[in-house]
Amino acid sequence: MPTGWIVTLLLLIPNALFLLLSPRNVPPEIDGQRQFKVQIFETIEKLGQVGCFVLPFFYCFHTATLLDQLSLVLFCILMGFYYAGWFRYIREDRQFINLFAPLLGVPLPMAVAPVLAVFMSSVNFHSWPLALAAAILGVGHIPVSWLEWLRCQAVSVRSDNST
Repeated sequence: MPTGWIVTLLLLIPNALFLLLSPRNVPPEIDGQRQFKVQIFETIEKLGQVGCFVLPFFYCFHTATLLDQLSLVLFCILMGFYYAGWFRYIREDRQFINLFAPLLGVPLPMAVAPVLAVFMSSVNFHSWPLALAAAILGVGHIPVSWLEWLRCQAVSVRSDNST
């Protein structure tokens, strides 16, 4: 019986919370060229999300080999790190910047961790289609998050200069 649906569930829980706990202090969009880039990367991101959310339903977790066990442990660690980012976001009053700010020295933790977690699940599931979906997700999700981080930084610099 497939158990991969657990991956999808663990990825979707924070996204459902995001709908209920929307961010505060979202910086205004002022650069049309930047927004065009974001839209392109978001389209790629959505393609990756479809694969990353649907494909796990067809797989089971494996523990037979050392690689299976290691990939499962790394998946769990990465998901724990991802959830730590969400916990920080909620604890620190849902500030938009905390969706992108480094955590324990890791840049863009809430973009990097889920992409790597899905990749680790693809290793565990022995699934090259899921690995491809994770790569597509990463090509979209990480640049979108980087552009949002830069937007937060630009607003921070402007507000520092105006004081």
